[in-house]
Amino acid sequence: MAFTVRSLLPKVRRFRDDLSEDECNYAIMETVRKVCRQTGYAQAVVTVNSVALTPTIDLTTAMASYGNVYRIMLVRLWDTVMLSYKTMNDYNQTNINNVVDYPDYTTGFPDGWAYLGANVLHIYPTPDIAYQFEVTASYVPGGEFDAIPLPEESEDCIVAGAISHLLMLPGVGQNIGLSKDREILHTRELDFLKANALLGQSGRARAWGSGFMRRVSGPYFWRW
Repeated sequence: MAFTVRSLLPKVRRFRDDLSEDECNYAIMETVRKVCRQTGYAQAVVTVNSVALTPTIDLTTAMASYGNVYRIMLVRLWDTVMLSYKTMNDYNQTNINNVVDYPDYTTGFPDGWAYLGANVLHIYPTPDIAYQFEVTASYVPGGEFDAIPLPEESEDCIVAGAISHLLMLPGVGQNIGLSKDREILHTRELDFLKANALLGQSGRARAWGSGFMRRVSGPYFWRW
């Protein structure tokens, strides 16, 4: 079964069958948004074009089918010189450094960028001509959605977080003690996802080399 809000609904609603499906779906979606904000796991790669003599690029249209930009991870520039005699591929791209302070605003070939928030990128120096950029951005899905843009290993985290929220709501199924228990499980799973996101890989941590061999061969909870 696909990893969706609909697929998690039965696992969540069995704890609060006195609540409507809409209330349970909302709890799942809000938990997914929380995980996206804290891990940056949900990422999209979009292509956008600059406008000559204009320093900013608006990503709203390019990200419309994903959600709200949460953080820009990487900006790459298509090399127009290489493209004049080679087919477009990864070898024709150049990473654009993200420096802290703006250099002067003279126009020319872009070599830096900054994220201004609200889906806006600032490119500097100001592009002298139109350039094509590939932007990798983490995002938080907005509105109602069904497909969950997270790895399936996040299921326990999402389910526990949604149940914790729902068990706090007034009604015959309210259970404050169980809610706190599920909140602990949610936090533990969220910490696991954060660690894996930091390591830049999916699945549990893998370590190689003599310095880490004991942690690799031992039980997971002894490694760190």
